[in-house]
Amino acid sequence: MEKKRRFYDIDLLKAVSIIAVIGVHSISTSFSDGSGAGRFLGDLTAFALPGLLFASGFLFDKTGTKSGTLIKKLLVRIFPPYIFWSMVIMVFKLPGGSQGADALDLKTMVFNLLFGHVVGIYYFVFVITYLYGISFFLKRLSRRGVLLLWGVLVVITLVFVKNIFFFVPAPERWFMLVLMRHPLVHLLPYLSGWVFFLYRESVIERVSSSWIRVGGPVILIDGLLLLSNQPLAPGALTRFILQGHIYLAIFFILWAGSYRLKPVRPIDFLSRISYGLFLLHFPFVRAFQGFFPEETSAFSILYSSLALASGLGGSLFVIYLGKRLLGRYSVYIIGA
Repeated sequence: MEKKRRFYDIDLLKAVSIIAVIGVHSISTSFSDGSGAGRFLGDLTAFALPGLLFASGFLFDKTGTKSGTLIKKLLVRIFPPYIFWSMVIMVFKLPGGSQGADALDLKTMVFNLLFGHVVGIYYFVFVITYLYGISFFLKRLSRRGVLLLWGVLVVITLVFVKNIFFFVPAPERWFMLVLMRHPLVHLLPYLSGWVFFLYRESVIERVSSSWIRVGGPVILIDGLLLLSNQPLAPGALTRFILQGHIYLAIFFILWAGSYRLKPVRPIDFLSRISYGLFLLHFPFVRAFQGFFPEETSAFSILYSSLALASGLGGSLFVIYLGKRLLGRYSVYIIGA
């Protein structure tokens, strides 16, 4: 059986992005941290989920694998661990469950499972499901067709970013639920990963250069964007700036990863278990923050770092136990 090829730049992107996901939730328990440091870190880690989507678009099987075989593989990989942890969170009322996630009536449970609402961040499962569905259409397109679609999507996304409330005409109660699952929030990073797969070699050849010519300017521009965003009130301009940061951050991580050909064990490990970390970390982060509600209501170097350590350490411990007890089947139950 042919060994699946590994791409260190994509592994690095997945590893950095999943740590950033845990970091986002460790900053504070407030959805919008009013402190300067908290807001800066929130902006800095905004690439976390787009980075994972970019990697997913890159890694989607674009070969001639039969659709039925591929669908079965994807369903088995995604849904059993998602359903398992969703049920654990609802039944045992673990910290971090969304409003209604602790209600065990059938209607609420079905709604939470269908729309990824057991834990706020589980919307990723709903999103990746329809993105994988769209991927079977993308596989039929030529390279030029995909590139043309990507260009059109860039324009549409910019219009969407400017006029979010027009594209999401949902009542206030449901606004965030709809927005976080909206295709125009997630299609561009996913399709960007797909395009990168198609043109990866030529892109790397063009940007493989010295730190001064590539890495330095990217960090400088990105830093200026993030700093300029801090004094601004929330609005279209801040959203445009964040979009710029997201893609500059992804580009820099890929560029940094392109300098290695062989896997680095810790990066490879984090990349392989990224889905498990995603599913597991939030209750651990919220459990720690629940012990210190005042201290974690805003960013604190100490408590935010401890929350991150709790989310990462707790998840790794469960993954370790899962692998010991279930062996190769742990990926289908634990998620890693």
